[in-house]
Amino acid sequence: MTGEREPRHRMRLMMSRRTLLASAAAFAALAPGTAFARTRPAPPVARVTDFSEVLHGVRIADPYRWMENGEDPDWRPFLEGQGAYARAVLDSIPGRAALLQRISDLTAASTMANQLQSVGTRFFTLARPPGSSTLCLMVRDGREGRDRLLLDPNRLAPAGGQAGLDYLWKVSPNGRYVVCGVMLDGSENTILHVVDVETGHLLPDRIDRTNFASPSWAPDSSGFFYNRLASPSEGGAEAYAGSVGRFHRLGDDPSLDLALLGRGLSPDLPVGDLEIPMLRACGKHLVGALFSGVDQNATYYLASTVGAQQGRPVWRRVCGKADEVASIEIHGDDLYLLSHKGAPRGRLLKTSVSSPELSSAEEVAPEGPLPLVGLAAARDGLFLMASDVGVHRISAVGADGAIREVRLPFEGAAPWGFNANRAEDGVWLVLQSWVVPQTACRVRADGSVETLDISKAPPADLARYAFSRAEVTARDGVKVPLSIIHPRSASLDGSSPLIMTAYGSYGVTLEPRYTPADIAWLEAGGVLAVAHVRGGGDRGDAWHEAGRKSTKPNSWRDLIDCGRWLVDRGWTSRHALAIQGKSAGGIVVGRALTEAPDLFGAVISRVGVSNPLRSEAMPSGPANVPEYGSRHDPAEFPGLLAMDAYHHVRPGLDYPHVLLTTGLNDTLVMPWQPAKMAARLQAASPNPVLLRVETAAGHGLGLSRSQEDEEKADIFAFVLWAAGHPDFQPPAVP
Repeated sequence: MTGEREPRHRMRLMMSRRTLLASAAAFAALAPGTAFARTRPAPPVARVTDFSEVLHGVRIADPYRWMENGEDPDWRPFLEGQGAYARAVLDSIPGRAALLQRISDLTAASTMANQLQSVGTRFFTLARPPGSSTLCLMVRDGREGRDRLLLDPNRLAPAGGQAGLDYLWKVSPNGRYVVCGVMLDGSENTILHVVDVETGHLLPDRIDRTNFASPSWAPDSSGFFYNRLASPSEGGAEAYAGSVGRFHRLGDDPSLDLALLGRGLSPDLPVGDLEIPMLRACGKHLVGALFSGVDQNATYYLASTVGAQQGRPVWRRVCGKADEVASIEIHGDDLYLLSHKGAPRGRLLKTSVSSPELSSAEEVAPEGPLPLVGLAAARDGLFLMASDVGVHRISAVGADGAIREVRLPFEGAAPWGFNANRAEDGVWLVLQSWVVPQTACRVRADGSVETLDISKAPPADLARYAFSRAEVTARDGVKVPLSIIHPRSASLDGSSPLIMTAYGSYGVTLEPRYTPADIAWLEAGGVLAVAHVRGGGDRGDAWHEAGRKSTKPNSWRDLIDCGRWLVDRGWTSRHALAIQGKSAGGIVVGRALTEAPDLFGAVISRVGVSNPLRSEAMPSGPANVPEYGSRHDPAEFPGLLAMDAYHHVRPGLDYPHVLLTTGLNDTLVMPWQPAKMAARLQAASPNPVLLRVETAAGHGLGLSRSQEDEEKADIFAFVLWAAGHPDFQPPAVP
């Protein structure tokens, strides 16, 4: 943003840094939410039943269990009524419209590129060009060429609907085709398509039930390996349990695709009920992996790629789950394994493809101070990725076996994608940080770095913003990493509204991500923070284990302790502090809400898990048992109950403002999860509790730009309303 344009943007937002500072006293004087009950109409009231059940000697009351029955006549009217009520309230917040306009200006002018793959002189990206409504497949001929649209998924959307692309797409080795998954109306029900690069036309090949396809081309580009779910007749969780790794030859009827790895295919190769087969061609070798739900370690096999293409794979076992191998890679005749056994942060082992014996494997890279999170093989060598609380370090293993760290173009960089072409040198990364837009670069084994411009500069002065890293001492003495994204001029006087995000599950690290919409928040003097709580992978497997199953309370207590630290240091104040979590992050923010309700001004749970005690009733639920435990296991039940925010809501408390969101097409976290939580909070607290409902969306993949912009504007306006900002108070209703 230029200096001349800045005042106009500030005026449009009606919330400049000066205004926020001047309003700090007004924030403190207001009692956010106290007048809500008498000035706003009430949301639909949920039916209450006296349903309860006894689990392992504990009686569990569940007055809104009826919502889990999608055929209940009260369900759809309740959900639609809640959505309409939330929409009316959010639209009545005075400053929201100006926020939305600024967000739309930023996102419309920005290029968002997530991944890059190359074949020869062609560069392929999954990107949202300026003005586009969704991520598209693009191709560029030559470094200085113009980006050409290959596929806008909305051309496949039904009338009045929308479509989005899955992040798992792959260019064929000859550069002629791209296989990609398309999702309709935000659902996770993916259909594979194949695009002809020369013409942009779609081939007749269509393969449904490919939610976890992870396609991988055969070396001769004649077809690809992929995963396909069981037939619809099996339904529910059984569809996930019955998936099969297959080979599709271009032009064939998908019903004839060769079944290569799956349950019941071979008596010598057992596949468990919850194991999902994945296939990946590595030159003449085919890697087969069996993943158990959300467990990151897998059982690995090798076969001949040619034999598999002919429907005659002969599988050789490499390792089992007990070996704790997170990924494997092949380079020449060497087989590399990223193992966590005895090394929570990971170590790199090497054995031979012809005789993959772990007992005789050589240690190439011992466990270091940073977790190893990725492997990729290119023509010139093997590449390692390590994570320093989301900021990545890339190293190359050369032909001489030496490991060299490669200097990336800027500090604080985190990549999206780690894509290598075995016929070419180097690995492609799309780098970004919290305040630096995406830049593509190719790292080579000799340490050289080639950059490729793939983004358009936003209409904002990004030099005005910075990010800081801190460590917060949790109540048990553990140091919890905290990232803070803020204006360089931020004053530590408690006046800034602050939104802190947390996740804390599956060993996932919240990496730096540049998001144009967030610039609108920073422009107004707001602050963002990310709490890298236990349960994530920020410091390796041990960090994950410290926030899983019975240790899950560490996750939300880390978040609470980070919130108190931010308030004590003057980054914000209690009424201006908001927390948000998405999906499994709903567990963390939900329990922070119920355990420390007086610490926060607002809580946002986006398509969040609020009732994990009932998660096994969802189609995706059984796959999550390794992470959260099972209600049927008496040893794991107490941990599940402890992390269940829905069952910890207490009547009569003044909970902070709460915004929950859901999508009607969500099959990962069913809409009844946030709906039950909303109903219980609305019955317990006099303060605002909104359930925001997207009718043409699911769990978040495939959202259009306008949908993302609307949600951001709702969240920012909701937080400022909760903080008592005078320009964001809905008008009183007689």
